[in-house]
Amino acid sequence: MYYFKHKIWIALAVVIIMLAGCKKWEDHIAVDNTQLKENLLDAIKANNNTSRFYELLKQTGYDSLLMQTKTYTVWAPDNNALANIDAAVLNDAAKLRLFVGNHISNQSYLTSAALSPIRIKMLNGKNNTFYDKSFDEAAITLADQYFNNGILHIINKPVYALPNLWEYITTVQSDGQQKTAITDLNIEIFDSTTATQIGVDPNTGAPIYQPGTGLVTGNNFNNRVYNTQREDSLYTYFVLSESAYTAEKDKLLPYFATGTSDSTSDLANYHLIKDLLVRGVYTQDQLPDTLISKFGVKIPIEKSSIVSSYKVSNGIVHVMNSMNFQIQDKVPSFIIQGENPRGFSHDRRSNIFYRIRTNPNTGASFNDIVAQNHSIALFNIMYSVNNVYSVKYKIYWVAVNDFSTATHQQRLLMDLPTNTIFPYVTVPLANYSEVYLGEYTYAQFRQSINMYLVSANSTNNALNPLTLDYIRMEPVYY
Repeated sequence: MYYFKHKIWIALAVVIIMLAGCKKWEDHIAVDNTQLKENLLDAIKANNNTSRFYELLKQTGYDSLLMQTKTYTVWAPDNNALANIDAAVLNDAAKLRLFVGNHISNQSYLTSAALSPIRIKMLNGKNNTFYDKSFDEAAITLADQYFNNGILHIINKPVYALPNLWEYITTVQSDGQQKTAITDLNIEIFDSTTATQIGVDPNTGAPIYQPGTGLVTGNNFNNRVYNTQREDSLYTYFVLSESAYTAEKDKLLPYFATGTSDSTSDLANYHLIKDLLVRGVYTQDQLPDTLISKFGVKIPIEKSSIVSSYKVSNGIVHVMNSMNFQIQDKVPSFIIQGENPRGFSHDRRSNIFYRIRTNPNTGASFNDIVAQNHSIALFNIMYSVNNVYSVKYKIYWVAVNDFSTATHQQRLLMDLPTNTIFPYVTVPLANYSEVYLGEYTYAQFRQSINMYLVSANSTNNALNPLTLDYIRMEPVYY
């Protein structure tokens, strides 16, 4: 009997707990349902702490947007945050719309989705970082408010729309050699989306555009290095003071000699500025001693040389009063791999062998090329090298003869296959070391050169093989 009564009391307790839980859930649903009857604009208007932002929404036309059924997320600055808004923004309609649009994005973003930093594209085209309870540099004081067309967060600071890096370079960065070097790379390009179509080619079906239309300005710094206009990418950019820029450019000038001082200056400028931009954001605290540019050049960082830093919408800018590039990093040796030829004097593909070998002295593997049994006198393999500096080079090769019981001779010719720059060299058996061939000077910078590995002047296959692991061109620095 006692056991039966005990079970009844347990059952009654469970029912009471369930009823209480249901009441709490109903209260929760009631709150959610009340909010879900409102849109984002209603919510911002009704909240006394965001009344100033509501006025800005009306002033910029974004009020009608936030009444639509499409889903948005709004990070609304509270009234205190907007108490001292920049007058230059407030009194300029375009800047104000850019500012307000910098607090609204498409889609719903909850703080639970930002446990690690995420970059969110705003309605003005800029990107801001949303991380946990922060939005850019503002703290979220009220988070994750659901409404029928999206999510509302309230923040304690305004988030201004910053210029991107290209806008910084062209409109904010001080005039000087570095800015001029970049803007001198402006080019005119054709953009069909802005051109006026006047017909269709009857033969190809391609559109015909009115001459002179569709021409827009591009820039080869953005084309060749990184596109600093991209809001979806992040960069760190270094601006050198005039004295620092001059010092670094003067180091480069002797290596980019051309027929004119202007073109020499242009080349030195480009080869300096191309290594002043890297992917990723590195604040002053996060900067390592060395960064690597897109082109493999070591960028030396002395934090004490940073004069100032500026945040841009797609990265950060550091102004430096010194940046001591090492000339061997800017003007490096060239390694021309034997297994990467540009062409051959004759089609003897069945006599060309691409090998993977092991150096018995070091245990390291390497690739090379062997031309054997081709029966051609003066058979040659051509190689190309781009961007060759105006400097004297010491030339070395590694040529491994491990396929024969006899030595043979071969030579290296620079620029033209008929040049007689280097004499024939005997290739000994099983030699895995570099062999010094001699020196060769380029008086002027060359966009590209050719060199030729040439066999003996004999059709005797025992005498005319070719072999090459690599050629190394080592600059003799000024």
